Amino acid sequence: MSEITVQTLKAREIIVGVCGGIAAYKVADVVSKLVQLGAGVTVVMTDAAQKFVTPLTFEALSGRKVHTSTWDLVDSGDTQHIKLTERANLLLVAPATTNIIAKVAGGLTDDLLSLLICASACPVVFAPSMNDRMWANPIAQENVPNSSRSTDSRAGNSTDSPSINARCTNIAETSATIPVAPRRV
Repeated sequence: MSEITVQTLKAREIIVGVCGGIAAYKVADVVSKLVQLGAGVTVVMTDAAQKFVTPLTFEALSGRKVHTSTWDLVDSGDTQHIKLTERANLLLVAPATTNIIAKVAGGLTDDLLSLLICASACPVVFAPSMNDRMWANPIAQENVPNSSRSTDSRAGNSTDSPSINARCTNIAETSATIPVAPRRV
């Protein structure tokens, strides 16, 4: 894979959808590195994600307002779930929980992130992060092929617990998928 540089991410718009899992704290580092590499990053957080990391963290790292609700309009008359995706080159969902994967696979759009995924015209990349037993569950596996046009199938979370397989996608692997996304004008 080619090296990720400021030139490869300059003028790229990335939406990072943060879900409620312990690995949510790792996404703060992903956002920071993407911004340092020149990408414009907009963060969208689920309610559960806010139990692990606050929106303030991502606002400080991205330099942009964090979106947490379908009902907080960006401007008057804004259809937020469409507007936020118009300029995006990529929508990265990390950590992708079994909940968001199942929602998307079933077409359920009851929060801002699931609406964005449904309305997105850009590639959507899921970075699953969960307990190995959850990942191996046949129900979860059935949902994976139906959840995205582009799914990173690695599971794991960020703890050192022996019952958890810590295979959460690292920064370089996640960032490496971004330059292949076409630029939008």
